[in-house]
Amino acid sequence: MDFDYKIKTFDEIYTEMQLKVFGKILTATDANSGSVLCSLLEATARLIAEAYLHCQIGYAKYLQDLVEGAFGVKRLLGTKAKGKVVFFTEKGKPAASHLYIAVGTEIACGDTVFVTTESGMIDKGTEQSNPIFAEAKEIGEKGNVPSESVDTILSGLHSSIAGVKNIRPFENGTSAETDPELRKRFVNYLRGLQRTNFYGVKEAALSTKAYHVNVVLCAPPKDIPTRDFDGNPITEHNVNCAVYVCDKEGECSGALLDEVRKTLRGDGTYNNPGYTPAGVHLAVAPIVADRRFQGEGNKLNLEIFSVLPDKEEAKERVRKKVIEFFQGFEVGQSLIITDLILAVRQFDWVTDVIIKDMNLPQGSANPSATESHKLLVVKEEDVLITIKQQG
Repeated sequence: MDFDYKIKTFDEIYTEMQLKVFGKILTATDANSGSVLCSLLEATARLIAEAYLHCQIGYAKYLQDLVEGAFGVKRLLGTKAKGKVVFFTEKGKPAASHLYIAVGTEIACGDTVFVTTESGMIDKGTEQSNPIFAEAKEIGEKGNVPSESVDTILSGLHSSIAGVKNIRPFENGTSAETDPELRKRFVNYLRGLQRTNFYGVKEAALSTKAYHVNVVLCAPPKDIPTRDFDGNPITEHNVNCAVYVCDKEGECSGALLDEVRKTLRGDGTYNNPGYTPAGVHLAVAPIVADRRFQGEGNKLNLEIFSVLPDKEEAKERVRKKVIEFFQGFEVGQSLIITDLILAVRQFDWVTDVIIKDMNLPQGSANPSATESHKLLVVKEEDVLITIKQQG
């Protein structure tokens, strides 16, 4: 949905007024430029066009102040990805003494740097430390890395410490909320002022780190499979309303589920009564991801014809555009190939886009539809881009 304010130009207004006047008033016959009637229409059209322009300026300058000032809906700041790491010695060579790891020790996964937020130690006679909390040095989704990917120690440590690893993924790194994202959430906020209606529940979930939210009413009540804070599978019984959530990349950690549950439940006080209707059993569960482009042989294969001299720059900019395109999908939204092509063609240096090797259903010009309860998720490793230079 597009929430941007649209203006009409003078030519559009003047033409529309002429069609209405000369099409409905039989005595109005002089449609020539410079006639008395056309001069009046032209002057009126200019005033209306100027009013449209002032509305556009006011929208651009002051709506943001209205959202954050009058309504108190604040822009969601970016967050750093968080996780746990362990440091270890060489296999078969336990520590001869206690080996300390200080707060602020820098480690890395490629060019993504993480910092320990607590101290740790490899005890004498052991080969590995206890899990130590760490976070990305910078905010954003870049810090969301898979398990076993953090493998480089940047800070100076005892020579007996051979390496580092993360047993679980780093999660919940997000970028700062953009203007379109804030406006979209503001609309949900207005619809959800009643708190315990459909939009209230959805707005509550969106006020957390959840980016995609799908609220499903269950009649009759159903059993909903979900996960606890530690990622263990659990089942909520006799659920009246299921709230499915995930972050911008289609992932859903136990911490995100727990945050949404606490927000919906509230604490029973006047200032935080929660968003759960009386007598309604709410369950919070991860959105089911449609990863149809995951794995070899299934990748989204794009051939881009470009006049940009730097092939690598073109490839990275197209990849980013494709990921942003899919991150804007709603639950149940299906891929329309022409929409993807138009999104990539927004670059003025792209002359053509060909999507190759896509397995389409018989007699269809588009991939099979995404099921209504699933979210089509495409990650960087799912996209294969070939750049062909022209000119």
